[in-house]
Amino acid sequence: MNDLEVQQAIIDALNQHNSYLQRLSSSSIHEILNHFDDLSLEMLKQLRDLLDDLNEAEKTTLTSGKYTTASLKEIQGVMTNWQQSISTILPEILDISMIALASYESAYIYKLANKKAPVISGKTLLNKAKKTPYAGGQLLDYIFPNVAESVRKKAEYVIRDGVSNGQTNQEIIQRIKGTKARNYADGLLNQTRNVIDAEVRTARAHLSNDVYLQTWSALGFEYTRDVATLDGRTSFGCAVKDGRVQLIGIGHEKPPYHHRCRTVQVGCDKDGKLDGTRPFVADNRPVKDIPKDQRDGKIGHVDANTTYKDWFDRQDESFQKEWLGPVKYKLYKEGGFPIDKFVDPLSGRKFTLDELRKVDEKGFESVFKLSKTGKSFKQPQNEPSFYDLPNKTQKPDVSTPARKKAVAYENDIRSENTEYGAFISQDGKIIKMIAGDTDKVSVSSDFWSKVAHSTFTHNHPKGSNFSIEDILTAAELNLAEVRVVTKNMRFAISSSKETNIWPSAKEIQNTVDELKPKALDITRNMINTDFINIRFAQHELEHQLWLMVAKRLNLNYSREMS
Repeated sequence: MNDLEVQQAIIDALNQHNSYLQRLSSSSIHEILNHFDDLSLEMLKQLRDLLDDLNEAEKTTLTSGKYTTASLKEIQGVMTNWQQSISTILPEILDISMIALASYESAYIYKLANKKAPVISGKTLLNKAKKTPYAGGQLLDYIFPNVAESVRKKAEYVIRDGVSNGQTNQEIIQRIKGTKARNYADGLLNQTRNVIDAEVRTARAHLSNDVYLQTWSALGFEYTRDVATLDGRTSFGCAVKDGRVQLIGIGHEKPPYHHRCRTVQVGCDKDGKLDGTRPFVADNRPVKDIPKDQRDGKIGHVDANTTYKDWFDRQDESFQKEWLGPVKYKLYKEGGFPIDKFVDPLSGRKFTLDELRKVDEKGFESVFKLSKTGKSFKQPQNEPSFYDLPNKTQKPDVSTPARKKAVAYENDIRSENTEYGAFISQDGKIIKMIAGDTDKVSVSSDFWSKVAHSTFTHNHPKGSNFSIEDILTAAELNLAEVRVVTKNMRFAISSSKETNIWPSAKEIQNTVDELKPKALDITRNMINTDFINIRFAQHELEHQLWLMVAKRLNLNYSREMS
């Protein structure tokens, strides 16, 4: 079998092999999680009994993080033993499966190349992989000590917070374990289970790729080529690396490049040319989740030398928008930004929109046609804190085409440090995108007449609610709805459903001036009764103000954590 035949056999086989490895990983993870559950349930049983025995003075001491009495020291001991057990027992279970995996992977590549595999100890291969960082600096031996320390600290936070807020011991245990009604998915332990799942899958991918690299060298290959997965779930970083050829040796990078990375490397010659074809899935769902009657044109094969960028350029608009997001799609389509321009070449990290703007200011301006004058949507200058509990997160309202498109756009811009905005038609099409400064985004007067009855959404980098300018501008432009997104919240105000008419600017301003003192009184009362902490006063004041203004003026106002 010559090199090209080896490459094609490997490309074909690795695609099937990766699916098999995922099933092996699931089996290994299942065993590890069973032990994690056993250790955690035993800890919770002991913790519940110890909490039941605490007196009020000890509970007060516990909330301060001190363990001064015999009972409190027992609680500390239970938590410490739990952490130590996770740190020592789970790595032993993982090592057993990893040794078997290392031996299997080495023999597998030799078999594909039709070569006799040398006798190599799986333990030796694993020990070598343990010395090599992966996925941004992780080391195999640090996985479970890090997981154990993190979950122990989080559990202690829950205990202190629960006792401080007067929760029952059962309620505290439920916050850690989760509730039966939600199949325990809402508990702290399930968050850690998901972390373990991701860490173990990535660790096994690291070991496989480490063994592959050693095997390519042993088979006489001097170069490797990155082969990412051609589908809608591939990360930006892996998409850009796809097709990259590297000389094996000092400075050579190998997968996994991030958690749950599916990229592999194939041995090749200096030119990186491969023979044969590679599969693709033009969808962001796994093949098993795509109905059979929807697979035509979405699943197929392309030349093995086709890179992700080449393949992506040939996909339809729907797929490209889904993968890039609406803002980056506009830069890609209208600004001529290739997909590799969206990624930091050194770190493989996606650039934020603000960073892209610095990389190519002229290209950015040509797409967004930045305006410093005209009507503005401006955020308030205060910097409110976010205080709603994480478990109050809800699914965003996507009840209309415009709201569905708005939510997708908001997910793109919500973490940016500069304001971005978009006008969206009632049928869910983006009419215009604009970019502004750190606290406002403006639309030029020549465009005002084109946005009546549309939805306008924009981000507030400082986390604030609507400004009076937002509502006055929405009314003057006669928008159907104006929206604000922050890192954690979405706010929306729309005109009356009955009339679809906004109040006059004077009526809005007078109503705000009249009701602001009342909103302030409500907020003060919430602070005085310990309903909210004083540091959240500004955020709540804005919320109460717009609630009352909307009610008085027959507007529709909503605040949504999503």
